[in-house]
Amino acid sequence: MSANTLPNLAKVIQENAAQLEEYFHTDEQPMPSFEPPYPPELPLSPELHTLNGTSLQLVYNYDVATKVPLHGDISFASLAKACDLEEADVRRMLRFAMIHHRVF
Repeated sequence: MSANTLPNLAKVIQENAAQLEEYFHTDEQPMPSFEPPYPPELPLSPELHTLNGTSLQLVYNYDVATKVPLHGDISFASLAKACDLEEADVRRMLRFAMIHHRVF
């Protein structure tokens, strides 16, 4: 009998869920939920709080929003070239804005 049967996989999932639940209770962390607000608002360190506003300011200063097509896709590399920025910086800036401001 294969170890990848549905009942065996269900058992593994159940065991892992129990471990996660124990972790959340032991460390007094909020239980994950699909209820709003999702993801939960996390307190930001002073450094991240500064970056928080900076990411939107950079999106505005480099006119990023107008360079992202309404329909279709654009790569980070193409967007970086259009904004005359380094690709790594565009990735970092947009990922932060997507997570913390739910934009793009």
